[in-house]
Amino acid sequence: PTYIEDSRFCIVSVCRLDTLKSPLELCKIAKCLKDSGIVYQWHIIGDGPLRSVCSTYIKSESLEDYVYLDGVQRNPYPHIRRADLFVSGSVSETFGLSIYEALLLGTPVIAYKYDAISELVNSTNGVVVESFDEMGKAIEKLVRNQSLYDSLKNSTKLLIDYNAESRLQFNDLITKLECK
Repeated sequence: PTYIEDSRFCIVSVCRLDTLKSPLELCKIAKCLKDSGIVYQWHIIGDGPLRSVCSTYIKSESLEDYVYLDGVQRNPYPHIRRADLFVSGSVSETFGLSIYEALLLGTPVIAYKYDAISELVNSTNGVVVESFDEMGKAIEKLVRNQSLYDSLKNSTKLLIDYNAESRLQFNDLITKLECK
């Protein structure tokens, strides 16, 4: 990906470009942000069947200087870490690995609400929204309010250390097996 004008607020999304991940909805949010006068760059990392639809929308709405379809990246982590905000439009997940990775890298998250999101994001480490309209407003609020953004950034962390939790469960299982 090419990051232009490092002073612009940088949003990144990592997803398959398909209906469950809502990349076209993310592009529509980008249009609203542009229309509101927000200065930003939004990098969407990934590929899929909606790539051409998103590309066409980006061109038709003159978003080429705002939204970049970066395709599949061998290592998306530097891009996530560099971003000011990670946005997930996924409407269905079993876990949300890319959200977990963003939090692990210290990048604040705005995510669409799905059943398992509360395992990863709550009001202390991110923003969970129930509509794409709400998502756009949350992004705009964070971009326009530096102290609110700083507060979120400073509290961005994992809710649960899954590695530590797994080790505890594994050790507990081993202990129970040794006692038999």
